[in-house]
This record gives sequence, structure tokens and C-alpha cells, in this order.
Amino acid sequence: MKIYDEYKSEFIEIQRNHSEDYYYPSVNLEIKIKTRILEANIESIWVERKNIEAFIDNLTILDETRKGKAILVGMSPERFKLELVGIDDSGHLGIGIRIENENFSETGYNNVIQTGFKIDAGLISLLITDLKRIIKNH
Repeated sequence: MKIYDEYKSEFIEIQRNHSEDYYYPSVNLEIKIKTRILEANIESIWVERKNIEAFIDNLTILDETRKGKAILVGMSPERFKLELVGIDDSGHLGIGIRIENENFSETGYNNVIQTGFKIDAGLISLLITDLKRIIKNH
């Protein structure tokens, strides 16, 4: 699934790699990000299935009200966060993403990607459908 800005020049793409259903119901995702100033491909982020289900519920509310926010975090919440938020009274929405990974180079800096942009609010229903497919696709 791809979430675009209004000009289709920036996007966040989320694809399902595989899932773990037996020990700890979770999904492994690949995330691609493209903005005006960066491109990134994160090959592996684990997200609990229950977190995706809660995110879908919150997206449904956001789709109806255009107020508030819906947040998806990874199994390591400090490592992955995706947030959709109502940004004004006109119903416009924004998306933000933050991904952090330890850097073992002893520089004191971790690898961090953080960005966001406005999105077409009509994409929420498609996003919900795609997320349901991701968690049900075994």
C-alpha cells in the first residue's frame, strides 16, 4: 500500500514480508519512504497484529471525524511510529513517520528517519482495506 501526498511526489509505502502467528502474532513489514529530500528503504519492522487492529479502529474514527489521530507503533515502540493526524478544522490530514535503529559505530548517533506530509483524506478507507489484507494474508 502506498500513501501519497496530494501531488503524488512524496510517499510512504508499506509491504508485508511475512508473519509470525504461532508464538507471537505479528507481521514483518518493509517500508519505503520518498520525500523531496530523502529516500529510504527499511527492510524489516515487526508490528504486533493487535497494534495493527487497534490502528485500523482508530483510522475508522479518524475517517469519520477528521479529528484526532491514529498511531501505529512497532514491537519496539521507540524504533517505529506511524501517525495519521487531523491537522485543521477543514478535515485535512497529515502523516508522520519515525524510524530509529541503533548505530553501533560508537559515534553516539543512531540512524533516524523522521518525516511527514499532508495526505488526501480519501486515502484512509483504502489504507484500512490494505491493512486488513496485511494482517489476514498468511
